[in-house]
Amino acid sequence: MNSFFKLTLTTQNKQQSIEYYDEVFQWEYRKISENNGLLYTSFGQAIAELIEKPQQHKNQWSVEIQPAKSTIPIEDNRHLHGSGGWAELFTTNLSSSIEFYENKYSWTFKHKDIDEDQYAQAYANNKAIAGFREHKTINQWLPYITVDCFESFLKTHKKHKGHIIVAPKMLSQYGVYGIFEDKFHGQFGVCTCES
Repeated sequence: MNSFFKLTLTTQNKQQSIEYYDEVFQWEYRKISENNGLLYTSFGQAIAELIEKPQQHKNQWSVEIQPAKSTIPIEDNRHLHGSGGWAELFTTNLSSSIEFYENKYSWTFKHKDIDEDQYAQAYANNKAIAGFREHKTINQWLPYITVDCFESFLKTHKKHKGHIIVAPKMLSQYGVYGIFEDKFHGQFGVCTCES
């Protein structure tokens, strides 16, 4: 993703999740132990940890902030297919969330007009790293994965019985984005990450 976030996918069915994410994003699974491993992009970047918990009733993506790395610049691959393009915090209290991250990580924020929502972009080292979106009921981080072609993604996603949560739409400065769910109900965003 970038130097600020670590992604983890906890799944009830490791093999079917590996097959799905390999086909839609060309991610390769590398086993660490019986129940976990790492997912790598086609260009060799570790993108997420995958942990199998068969007793779990649905897939769950988590986004963890890695503050120790928040001042170390790394190569920005977020425009490449299968990379972590973006992360958004959906929050029921935008102002409190902004205050928390300003104080804890020294992030700065700029308010934006996006989809008529209360929205702010978070910056570290003068670089946009995440979005904060006010929502009536949801408090969670959501990863966005970059795709080259939304039509190809949608075709493959549908083949694997995935669901559309927020239909793809164009944001003039940012490209196309949408929110999706794999067949085990793991939610994630997809974007073209054009800016």
